Amino acid sequence: MAQAWLVLEMTDSEFLVGVVNAVPALSLLILSPVGGVLADRYNKLSLAKHSRFWVALSTFVTAYLVASGTVELWHLYILGLATGAAFAMGNAATQTLVFDLVGRARMLGAISLNTMVSNIGTVIGPAVGGVLIATVGVGGAFWLLTGIYLIGFVTLFWIPKLAKSQPKPEADKPSPMQDIKDGLKYSFGTPGINWLMVLMMTIMFWGATQPIIPVYARDILDVGADGFGYIFGAGAAGALVAAIAIFLLGDVKNKPRWILVTIYVFALTNIGFAYSTNFPLSLFLYFIGGIGLGVWATFMFTLIQTAVTDEMRGRVVGVASASLQLLGVGYLLGGALSELFSPPTALVVVSIAWLVVTNFAFIKSKELRALS
Repeated sequence: MAQAWLVLEMTDSEFLVGVVNAVPALSLLILSPVGGVLADRYNKLSLAKHSRFWVALSTFVTAYLVASGTVELWHLYILGLATGAAFAMGNAATQTLVFDLVGRARMLGAISLNTMVSNIGTVIGPAVGGVLIATVGVGGAFWLLTGIYLIGFVTLFWIPKLAKSQPKPEADKPSPMQDIKDGLKYSFGTPGINWLMVLMMTIMFWGATQPIIPVYARDILDVGADGFGYIFGAGAAGALVAAIAIFLLGDVKNKPRWILVTIYVFALTNIGFAYSTNFPLSLFLYFIGGIGLGVWATFMFTLIQTAVTDEMRGRVVGVASASLQLLGVGYLLGGALSELFSPPTALVVVSIAWLVVTNFAFIKSKELRALS
Protein backbone atom coordinates (compact mmCIF):
# COMPACT_ATOMS: atom_id res chain seq x y z
CA MET A 1 0.00 0.00 0.00
CA ALA A 2 2.79 2.42 0.92
CA GLN A 3 4.70 1.62 -2.26
CA ALA A 4 1.64 2.13 -4.45
CA TRP A 5 1.01 5.51 -2.84
CA LEU A 6 4.67 6.49 -3.17
CA VAL A 7 4.82 5.66 -6.89
CA LEU A 8 1.54 7.46 -7.55
CA GLU A 9 2.91 10.60 -5.86
CA MET A 10 6.19 10.35 -7.79
CA THR A 11 4.75 9.67 -11.25
CA ASP A 12 0.98 10.27 -11.19
CA SER A 13 0.80 7.10 -13.33
CA GLU A 14 -1.48 4.18 -12.47
CA PHE A 15 0.39 2.09 -15.05
CA LEU A 16 3.73 2.62 -13.28
CA VAL A 17 2.09 1.79 -9.94
CA GLY A 18 1.18 -1.58 -11.44
CA VAL A 19 4.63 -2.08 -12.95
CA VAL A 20 6.52 -1.37 -9.72
CA ASN A 21 4.21 -3.63 -7.71
CA ALA A 22 4.59 -6.39 -10.32
CA VAL A 23 8.43 -6.35 -10.29
CA PRO A 24 8.83 -8.62 -7.22
CA ALA A 25 6.56 -11.18 -8.89
CA LEU A 26 9.06 -11.45 -11.75
CA SER A 27 11.77 -12.59 -9.33
CA LEU A 28 9.36 -14.96 -7.63
CA LEU A 29 8.24 -16.49 -10.92
CA ILE A 30 11.79 -17.20 -12.09
CA LEU A 31 13.52 -18.04 -8.81
CA SER A 32 10.88 -19.89 -6.76
CA PRO A 33 11.80 -23.29 -8.26
CA VAL A 34 15.43 -22.57 -7.33
CA GLY A 35 14.28 -21.79 -3.79
CA GLY A 36 12.55 -25.18 -3.74
CA VAL A 37 15.79 -26.91 -4.69
CA LEU A 38 17.62 -25.07 -1.90
CA ALA A 39 14.97 -26.17 0.62
CA ASP A 40 15.54 -29.83 -0.35
CA ARG A 41 19.34 -29.54 -0.33
CA TYR A 42 20.25 -27.28 2.59
CA ASN A 43 19.26 -26.33 6.13
CA LYS A 44 15.73 -24.91 5.92
CA LEU A 45 15.94 -22.86 9.09
CA SER A 46 19.16 -21.20 7.94
CA LEU A 47 17.61 -20.44 4.54
CA ALA A 48 14.54 -18.91 6.20
CA LYS A 49 16.76 -16.69 8.36
CA HIS A 50 18.81 -15.48 5.39
CA SER A 51 15.66 -14.78 3.39
CA ARG A 52 14.02 -12.71 6.14
CA PHE A 53 17.25 -10.79 6.78
CA TRP A 54 17.63 -9.75 3.14
CA VAL A 55 13.96 -8.76 2.90
CA ALA A 56 14.38 -6.59 6.03
CA LEU A 57 17.56 -5.04 4.60
CA SER A 58 15.87 -4.24 1.28
CA THR A 59 12.96 -2.61 3.11
CA PHE A 60 15.40 -0.65 5.30
CA VAL A 61 17.14 0.75 2.20
CA THR A 62 13.74 1.73 0.77
CA ALA A 63 12.77 3.45 4.03
CA TYR A 64 16.07 5.33 4.14
CA LEU A 65 15.76 6.52 0.53
CA VAL A 66 12.19 7.69 1.08
CA ALA A 67 12.97 9.42 4.39
CA SER A 68 16.03 11.18 2.93
CA GLY A 69 14.08 12.36 -0.12
CA THR A 70 16.52 10.71 -2.54
CA VAL A 71 14.32 7.86 -3.79
CA GLU A 72 13.95 7.49 -7.56
CA LEU A 73 11.87 5.13 -9.64
CA TRP A 74 14.83 2.99 -10.70
CA HIS A 75 15.63 2.41 -7.02
CA LEU A 76 12.22 0.82 -6.57
CA TYR A 77 12.69 -1.45 -9.60
CA ILE A 78 16.00 -2.79 -8.26
CA LEU A 79 14.75 -3.10 -4.68
CA GLY A 80 11.59 -4.83 -5.92
CA LEU A 81 13.66 -7.41 -7.78
CA ALA A 82 15.87 -7.89 -4.71
CA THR A 83 12.91 -8.29 -2.37
CA GLY A 84 11.22 -10.77 -4.70
CA ALA A 85 14.47 -12.75 -4.99
CA ALA A 86 14.88 -12.87 -1.20
CA PHE A 87 11.34 -14.16 -0.76
CA ALA A 88 11.81 -16.68 -3.58
CA MET A 89 14.96 -18.09 -1.99
CA GLY A 90 13.26 -18.61 1.38
CA ASN A 91 9.57 -19.26 0.74
CA ALA A 92 9.84 -23.00 0.14
CA ALA A 93 12.19 -23.42 3.11
CA THR A 94 9.83 -21.51 5.42
CA GLN A 95 6.73 -23.42 4.31
CA THR A 96 8.31 -26.87 4.44
CA LEU A 97 9.88 -26.05 7.80
CA VAL A 98 6.31 -25.80 9.12
CA PHE A 99 5.71 -29.37 7.93
CA ASP A 100 8.85 -30.53 9.76
CA LEU A 101 7.70 -28.79 12.94
CA VAL A 102 4.07 -29.93 13.13
CA GLY A 103 3.98 -33.15 11.06
CA ARG A 104 1.52 -34.37 8.47
CA ALA A 105 -1.44 -34.83 10.85
CA ARG A 106 -1.34 -31.21 12.09
CA MET A 107 -0.54 -29.56 8.77
CA LEU A 108 -4.11 -28.50 7.99
CA GLY A 109 -4.40 -26.83 11.40
CA ALA A 110 -1.05 -25.08 10.94
CA ILE A 111 -2.01 -23.70 7.52
CA SER A 112 -5.46 -22.60 8.70
CA LEU A 113 -3.78 -20.80 11.63
CA ASN A 114 -1.41 -19.11 9.18
CA THR A 115 -4.39 -18.10 7.04
CA MET A 116 -6.08 -16.62 10.11
CA VAL A 117 -3.09 -14.44 10.91
CA SER A 118 -2.67 -13.47 7.26
CA ASN A 119 -6.28 -12.36 6.88
CA ILE A 120 -6.21 -10.42 10.15
CA GLY A 121 -3.23 -8.61 8.65
CA THR A 122 -5.15 -8.09 5.41
CA VAL A 123 -8.00 -6.45 7.31
CA ILE A 124 -5.86 -4.37 9.68
CA GLY A 125 -2.88 -3.58 7.44
CA PRO A 126 -4.54 -1.09 5.04
CA ALA A 127 -6.06 0.83 7.97
CA VAL A 128 -2.70 1.05 9.75
CA GLY A 129 -1.00 2.02 6.48
CA GLY A 130 -3.56 4.73 5.82
CA VAL A 131 -3.09 6.24 9.29
CA LEU A 132 0.71 6.17 8.96
CA ILE A 133 0.71 7.76 5.51
CA ALA A 134 -1.67 10.48 6.70
CA THR A 135 0.26 11.23 9.93
CA VAL A 136 3.97 10.53 9.39
CA GLY A 137 4.15 9.99 5.65
CA VAL A 138 5.09 7.07 3.42
CA GLY A 139 8.53 6.85 5.02
CA GLY A 140 6.96 6.02 8.38
CA ALA A 141 5.10 3.08 6.83
CA PHE A 142 8.35 1.71 5.38
CA TRP A 143 10.17 2.10 8.73
CA LEU A 144 7.39 0.13 10.44
CA LEU A 145 7.56 -2.52 7.74
CA THR A 146 11.31 -2.82 8.28
CA GLY A 147 10.68 -3.38 11.99
CA ILE A 148 8.07 -6.05 11.26
CA TYR A 149 10.45 -7.95 8.98
CA LEU A 150 13.19 -7.72 11.61
CA ILE A 151 10.83 -9.23 14.18
CA GLY A 152 10.15 -12.05 11.73
CA PHE A 153 13.88 -12.58 11.36
CA VAL A 154 14.61 -12.56 15.11
CA THR A 155 11.78 -14.95 16.02
CA LEU A 156 13.28 -17.60 13.72
CA PHE A 157 16.06 -18.00 16.30
CA TRP A 158 13.49 -19.46 18.73
CA ILE A 159 12.59 -22.29 16.36
CA PRO A 160 14.33 -25.53 17.39
CA LYS A 161 16.75 -27.20 15.00
CA LEU A 162 15.22 -30.31 13.48
CA ALA A 163 16.89 -33.35 11.95
CA LYS A 164 14.55 -33.16 8.93
CA SER A 165 15.67 -29.64 8.11
CA GLN A 166 19.38 -30.47 8.11
CA PRO A 167 21.27 -30.55 4.78
CA LYS A 168 22.00 -33.77 2.94
CA PRO A 169 25.60 -34.96 2.65
CA GLU A 170 27.28 -33.47 -0.42
CA ALA A 171 27.86 -36.94 -1.86
CA ASP A 172 24.08 -37.50 -2.01
CA LYS A 173 23.35 -34.34 -3.98
CA PRO A 174 22.94 -34.33 -7.76
CA SER A 175 23.66 -31.13 -9.69
CA PRO A 176 21.35 -28.17 -8.93
CA MET A 177 20.11 -28.15 -12.53
CA GLN A 178 19.20 -31.83 -12.27
CA ASP A 179 17.35 -31.07 -9.05
CA ILE A 180 15.31 -28.40 -10.82
CA LYS A 181 14.51 -30.78 -13.69
CA ASP A 182 13.53 -33.52 -11.26
CA GLY A 183 11.28 -31.11 -9.35
CA LEU A 184 9.49 -29.96 -12.51
CA LYS A 185 9.16 -33.54 -13.75
CA TYR A 186 7.71 -34.71 -10.43
CA SER A 187 5.35 -31.71 -10.16
CA PHE A 188 3.92 -32.01 -13.67
CA GLY A 189 4.48 -35.71 -14.34
CA THR A 190 3.15 -37.39 -11.20
CA PRO A 191 -0.55 -38.37 -11.51
CA GLY A 192 -2.65 -36.31 -9.11
CA ILE A 193 0.14 -33.88 -8.27
CA ASN A 194 0.18 -32.60 -11.87
CA TRP A 195 -3.50 -31.67 -11.73
CA LEU A 196 -2.99 -30.16 -8.28
CA MET A 197 -0.46 -27.83 -9.95
CA VAL A 198 -2.99 -26.99 -12.66
CA LEU A 199 -5.52 -26.08 -9.98
CA MET A 200 -2.90 -23.90 -8.29
CA MET A 201 -2.45 -22.02 -11.58
CA THR A 202 -6.19 -21.27 -11.69
CA ILE A 203 -5.51 -18.62 -9.04
CA MET A 204 -5.20 -16.33 -12.07
CA PHE A 205 -9.02 -16.45 -12.37
CA TRP A 206 -9.29 -14.94 -8.89
CA GLY A 207 -6.67 -12.38 -9.91
CA ALA A 208 -8.84 -11.51 -12.90
CA THR A 209 -11.64 -10.34 -10.58
CA GLN A 210 -9.43 -7.88 -8.68
CA PRO A 211 -9.13 -4.99 -11.18
CA ILE A 212 -12.91 -5.18 -11.76
CA ILE A 213 -14.00 -4.68 -8.14
CA PRO A 214 -12.87 -1.01 -7.90
CA VAL A 215 -15.00 -0.29 -11.00
CA TYR A 216 -18.04 -1.70 -9.20
CA ALA A 217 -17.34 0.40 -6.12
CA ARG A 218 -17.00 3.62 -8.12
CA ASP A 219 -19.33 3.27 -11.10
CA ILE A 220 -21.96 0.60 -10.35
CA LEU A 221 -22.51 0.55 -6.58
CA ASP A 222 -21.51 4.23 -6.27
CA VAL A 223 -19.82 3.78 -2.87
CA GLY A 224 -16.42 5.26 -3.69
CA ALA A 225 -13.07 4.38 -2.18
CA ASP A 226 -14.54 3.73 1.27
CA GLY A 227 -16.99 1.24 -0.20
CA PHE A 228 -14.17 -0.47 -2.07
CA GLY A 229 -12.39 -0.88 1.26
CA TYR A 230 -15.51 -2.45 2.77
CA ILE A 231 -15.81 -4.90 -0.15
CA PHE A 232 -12.15 -5.83 0.16
CA GLY A 233 -12.57 -6.26 3.92
CA ALA A 234 -15.68 -8.43 3.47
CA GLY A 235 -13.73 -10.91 1.33
CA ALA A 236 -10.88 -11.00 3.84
CA ALA A 237 -13.36 -11.45 6.71
CA GLY A 238 -14.93 -14.41 4.87
CA ALA A 239 -11.52 -16.04 4.42
CA LEU A 240 -10.81 -15.43 8.12
CA VAL A 241 -14.07 -17.14 9.13
CA ALA A 242 -13.18 -20.10 6.90
CA ALA A 243 -9.72 -20.41 8.47
CA ILE A 244 -11.13 -20.30 12.02
CA ALA A 245 -13.74 -22.95 11.18
CA ILE A 246 -11.14 -25.29 9.66
CA PHE A 247 -8.82 -24.78 12.62
CA LEU A 248 -11.59 -25.67 15.08
CA LEU A 249 -12.78 -28.68 13.07
CA GLY A 250 -9.32 -30.24 12.89
CA ASP A 251 -8.42 -32.58 10.04
CA VAL A 252 -11.00 -32.65 7.25
CA LYS A 253 -11.36 -35.66 4.97
CA ASN A 254 -11.98 -35.54 1.20
CA LYS A 255 -10.12 -32.25 0.75
CA PRO A 256 -10.26 -32.44 -3.09
CA ARG A 257 -14.05 -32.67 -2.96
CA TRP A 258 -14.19 -29.58 -0.77
CA ILE A 259 -11.89 -27.77 -3.20
CA LEU A 260 -14.41 -28.47 -5.98
CA VAL A 261 -17.34 -27.33 -3.81
CA THR A 262 -15.61 -24.08 -2.85
CA ILE A 263 -14.99 -23.16 -6.49
CA TYR A 264 -18.74 -23.52 -7.08
CA VAL A 265 -19.36 -21.28 -4.06
CA PHE A 266 -16.88 -18.68 -5.26
CA ALA A 267 -18.11 -18.76 -8.87
CA LEU A 268 -21.81 -18.53 -8.03
CA THR A 269 -21.35 -15.68 -5.52
CA ASN A 270 -19.12 -13.90 -8.04
CA ILE A 271 -21.82 -14.18 -10.71
CA GLY A 272 -24.37 -12.89 -8.20
CA PHE A 273 -22.03 -10.00 -7.37
CA ALA A 274 -21.71 -9.23 -11.09
CA TYR A 275 -25.40 -8.41 -11.38
CA SER A 276 -25.98 -6.87 -7.95
CA THR A 277 -26.64 -3.15 -7.67
CA ASN A 278 -27.38 -3.34 -3.94
CA PHE A 279 -24.37 -2.59 -1.74
CA PRO A 280 -25.33 -4.68 1.33
CA LEU A 281 -26.11 -7.65 -0.93
CA SER A 282 -22.80 -7.21 -2.73
CA LEU A 283 -20.96 -7.17 0.60
CA PHE A 284 -22.72 -10.37 1.68
CA LEU A 285 -21.93 -12.12 -1.60
CA TYR A 286 -18.27 -11.09 -1.42
CA PHE A 287 -18.12 -12.32 2.18
CA ILE A 288 -19.48 -15.75 1.18
CA GLY A 289 -17.09 -15.83 -1.79
CA GLY A 290 -14.27 -15.05 0.66
CA ILE A 291 -15.26 -18.10 2.72
CA GLY A 292 -15.05 -20.25 -0.41
CA LEU A 293 -11.68 -18.83 -1.40
CA GLY A 294 -10.35 -19.26 2.15
CA VAL A 295 -11.28 -22.95 2.22
CA TRP A 296 -9.83 -23.44 -1.27
CA ALA A 297 -6.50 -21.87 -0.35
CA THR A 298 -6.16 -23.73 2.95
CA PHE A 299 -6.87 -27.15 1.43
CA MET A 300 -4.74 -26.48 -1.65
CA PHE A 301 -1.66 -25.47 0.36
CA THR A 302 -2.17 -28.41 2.70
CA LEU A 303 -2.33 -30.95 -0.14
CA ILE A 304 0.69 -29.41 -1.86
CA GLN A 305 2.78 -30.48 1.14
CA THR A 306 1.04 -33.60 2.43
CA ALA A 307 0.48 -35.37 -0.90
CA VAL A 308 4.14 -35.36 -1.99
CA THR A 309 7.20 -37.33 -0.94
CA ASP A 310 9.53 -35.90 1.71
CA GLU A 311 12.49 -35.59 -0.67
CA MET A 312 10.44 -33.61 -3.21
CA ARG A 313 8.47 -31.36 -0.88
CA GLY A 314 10.68 -28.28 -1.19
CA ARG A 315 10.81 -28.43 -4.97
CA VAL A 316 7.06 -28.94 -5.30
CA VAL A 317 6.40 -25.98 -2.99
CA GLY A 318 8.85 -23.94 -5.08
CA VAL A 319 7.01 -24.79 -8.30
CA ALA A 320 3.67 -24.02 -6.62
CA SER A 321 5.02 -20.63 -5.47
CA ALA A 322 6.02 -19.86 -9.06
CA SER A 323 2.55 -20.92 -10.25
CA LEU A 324 0.97 -18.40 -7.88
CA GLN A 325 2.61 -15.59 -9.83
CA LEU A 326 0.03 -16.21 -12.57
CA LEU A 327 -2.06 -13.98 -10.33
CA GLY A 328 -0.47 -11.11 -12.27
CA VAL A 329 -1.64 -12.61 -15.56
CA GLY A 330 -5.11 -12.67 -14.04
CA TYR A 331 -4.96 -8.92 -13.36
CA LEU A 332 -4.21 -8.31 -17.04
CA LEU A 333 -6.92 -10.76 -18.16
CA GLY A 334 -9.61 -9.22 -15.95
CA GLY A 335 -8.76 -5.68 -16.96
CA ALA A 336 -8.78 -6.58 -20.67
CA LEU A 337 -12.11 -8.45 -20.49
CA SER A 338 -13.71 -5.61 -18.54
CA GLU A 339 -12.63 -3.01 -21.12
CA LEU A 340 -13.47 -5.18 -24.15
CA PHE A 341 -16.92 -6.18 -22.91
CA SER A 342 -18.21 -5.00 -19.51
CA PRO A 343 -17.43 -5.57 -15.83
CA PRO A 344 -20.38 -7.99 -15.31
CA THR A 345 -19.43 -9.99 -18.42
CA ALA A 346 -15.81 -10.18 -17.28
CA LEU A 347 -16.79 -11.50 -13.83
CA VAL A 348 -19.12 -14.11 -15.32
CA VAL A 349 -16.54 -15.27 -17.89
CA VAL A 350 -13.72 -15.77 -15.38
CA SER A 351 -16.06 -17.48 -12.89
CA ILE A 352 -17.28 -19.97 -15.50
CA ALA A 353 -13.72 -20.51 -16.74
CA TRP A 354 -12.57 -21.39 -13.20
CA LEU A 355 -15.49 -23.83 -12.88
CA VAL A 356 -14.75 -25.47 -16.23
CA VAL A 357 -11.03 -25.99 -15.58
CA THR A 358 -11.63 -27.32 -12.06
CA ASN A 359 -14.36 -29.72 -13.16
CA PHE A 360 -12.21 -30.97 -16.02
CA ALA A 361 -9.34 -31.67 -13.63
CA PHE A 362 -11.56 -33.71 -11.32
CA ILE A 363 -13.16 -35.64 -14.19
CA LYS A 364 -9.78 -36.31 -15.79
CA SER A 365 -7.76 -37.44 -12.75
CA LYS A 366 -8.88 -40.18 -10.38
CA GLU A 367 -5.54 -39.71 -8.59
CA LEU A 368 -6.50 -36.11 -7.80
CA ARG A 369 -9.87 -37.25 -6.46
CA ALA A 370 -8.12 -39.85 -4.26
CA LEU A 371 -5.86 -37.35 -2.49
CA SER A 372 -6.61 -36.77 1.17
